[in-house]
Amino acid sequence: MAIKFWDKLEGLTNRTWFVLLFFVLLFAISFSKSDSSFGWTNPKARDMEVIHSDASGYYAWLPQWYIYGTKHFEFVAEINKAYPKERFGDFIGHFTEQEIRAGATYNKYYPGTAVLLSPFFYFGHLHAVLADQAQDGYSWPYLFWINIGSLFYCFLGFWGLMKLFDLLNVNRVWTLIIILALLFGTNLSFYSSYFIGFSHVFGFALIAWILYFYVKWTKDRKSIQVFWLFILLSLAFIVRPTNVLILLVLPFFETDWRNWWFQIKRFLRPSNVYLWISLIGSVLIIYLQIKGVHDQIGKWRFNSYEREGFNWSDPKIGDILFSYHKGLFVYAPLLLLIIPGVFFLFKRNFKLFCGWLLFFGVLTYVLSSWWCWWYGGGLGARSYIDFFPILVLPIALSLQIGGLLWRSVVMIVFFIGSYFYQVFDFQVRENILPIDGINKEIFQTVFLKKDLRYGWFYDVPFESFPKGVGLLKHETVYFKNSSSVYSGEITENLKDVVEDDPKITVRSRKETDSLKFAAFLLNLSVKIGSSGTTPSALIQYYRAGQIIQGKEIYYGSKIPLVDQWCKVRLELFPKLRWQDFDSVSVQLLEGNTFIHYKSLSMTTFSLQKD
Repeated sequence: MAIKFWDKLEGLTNRTWFVLLFFVLLFAISFSKSDSSFGWTNPKARDMEVIHSDASGYYAWLPQWYIYGTKHFEFVAEINKAYPKERFGDFIGHFTEQEIRAGATYNKYYPGTAVLLSPFFYFGHLHAVLADQAQDGYSWPYLFWINIGSLFYCFLGFWGLMKLFDLLNVNRVWTLIIILALLFGTNLSFYSSYFIGFSHVFGFALIAWILYFYVKWTKDRKSIQVFWLFILLSLAFIVRPTNVLILLVLPFFETDWRNWWFQIKRFLRPSNVYLWISLIGSVLIIYLQIKGVHDQIGKWRFNSYEREGFNWSDPKIGDILFSYHKGLFVYAPLLLLIIPGVFFLFKRNFKLFCGWLLFFGVLTYVLSSWWCWWYGGGLGARSYIDFFPILVLPIALSLQIGGLLWRSVVMIVFFIGSYFYQVFDFQVRENILPIDGINKEIFQTVFLKKDLRYGWFYDVPFESFPKGVGLLKHETVYFKNSSSVYSGEITENLKDVVEDDPKITVRSRKETDSLKFAAFLLNLSVKIGSSGTTPSALIQYYRAGQIIQGKEIYYGSKIPLVDQWCKVRLELFPKLRWQDFDSVSVQLLEGNTFIHYKSLSMTTFSLQKD
């Protein structure tokens, strides 16, 4: 019975209509995740930042090339004015050089991502015209099509991966399972459906097809396949230069290195037309990067990251693989199967095993040597995404040659690992897990927690009284009603249950404690009706009617129970002297659900030592 079922499943996965349906369903799921974030099908929900951080630099080449025709991204300033809530110019101009004329803007990001997105930018422009939206390169139709483009290259990579594994005689069932694991268990989906415009998903697609064409060439030895290798490698190079490290593993797919060297010399003959076509195509592609730098600084050079570099003597190998900050195996735990998978690779193909280890070692050394080894904000070790097609090869081969027990273990790890990743993904989207600066304490505190009340907890840290310094207690002011403004005297604690964003205000003690530092203790009892609420306290300090300092503290993580009264204590230490402000107000905000409060009070203190 089991054999018959397997035969039917294997036959089904080899049918074109089934594979197409499989990809269409996964694409729809991925698009729905983007839609829930960006509101493409719901204009009222269209308030999320679509392009920001590094993506703003990768994308900016497109409007410069096709709309504005400038060299120094002068249009970015106007775009920032037109879209004040967005960060379209977020990372453009942060790394300027002396050669840049005053007022010019410098874009350090490589243009390969923009090259690959060019057709989708044109679709976005046409959409903007038809929808009567601004044709400035940044209105929502452009961003919608950039989102579609990111998903397209993700699935183009899956297609290339499937064809590669077909050549390596991996059963199609295992291939589709690997694709499911990558989509639902790694940050590939995060960078194709949420942090769109980053370069990694494009590198993923290119490397999948580079591997396919190379393995295909080892079997057919056709010059057209080498031509495509040149073109794809050149594109990968100007997407992220480190992508060319994939060259390290390619020779190890060969079975006969003598024949391999003979075929290379044969292709490099001056009379070979494909050689010249390949070289010309590659030079033209790489020239885009060189010309982009020249247009901005007037010098012919390739490297646009002159202010940044590698710390070759201090690689963070352990951190990039296993740290709470951005460890590869921490935020995509199913990839731990790579470790036992390498042993199966050893049994199947010793030469490829050696090449894979060499490649992974050099890759990890290079990526972890970058000055910012965590590569900024995001989810997981994003620098590895480009190389997922080769990284998952040991897992695929282990499924192909492993026994029933091993395959069962892999399926269990896939399910558990995918669940973990999906929680991480949800936490980042809902601001529970920070996109940067994660340590052991943060990771363990919010581990697998999905309650929205944990949102922004670590992005806006709590204040605390200074240690080792005595505090002189003054008086306690109690809440009476939401319209009361207190001048410092003690009022009766009515312990009323209050709602509607209550506010308490206390005036400064600058007449008596002007030079002392101020501190406040806020006590209250809170009852929330849903674990999905995000209660916060808005603290604002005033002088002459103007806000001189403010902060919103999300304290939902201090509420352990739902539908029960819980006591909350917030220490406020603004590092201001009493003479610096006239009054301070604290307003409790409900967030996205209804909240009850009672016994709200604020006690004032002064530091005993100035």
